[in-house]
Formats: sequence, structure tokens, C-alpha cells
Amino acid sequence: MHVFLSNRTTRLASDGEIVGNSQLGIAIATISTSHGQTFTLSDEVKDEIDLEMLDDTALTQMQKLMSLMDYLCSKAKVNSS
Repeated sequence: MHVFLSNRTTRLASDGEIVGNSQLGIAIATISTSHGQTFTLSDEVKDEIDLEMLDDTALTQMQKLMSLMDYLCSKAKVNSS
């Protein structure tokens, strides 16, 4: 699983490559299924993802990612106070 903040607007091309143009801060997560398929998730492609392809492995990765983001956000809020 990979997560990064990009200064580019991205989309997933038909060949799986990430392409884009300049915009401000797009959050992207890349997760894998148990079958080795990789999904690049972002707000821009959220409605294009085939949800039937997301198996238990992918869902577990997404849950771990949500937990990590919650943890980091609460730590950042404490540090900025």
C-alpha cells in the first residue's frame, strides 16, 4: 500500500499509468488485491473503481490506511495546538 500527496491532478489511464496536469495537493492511495491487482485511489477516480474487484485484502489495506490517517491527523492536531 502506498499513499502520497501530489501537487498534480491525477487520473488512472487505461494502461494503469497515472497521468495528470498541475493542480494543488491531490491525495492518492495505491492498494493491492490478493490476486496482485493494483488500484490507485483518488477523489478523481472514486466513481470509476470496480468495487467488485476489491477483495478482503484490499479492504483490509483500506481499513489500515483509514486508521493510520486518523492517527496522524490527531497527532498533527495536538502538535499544532
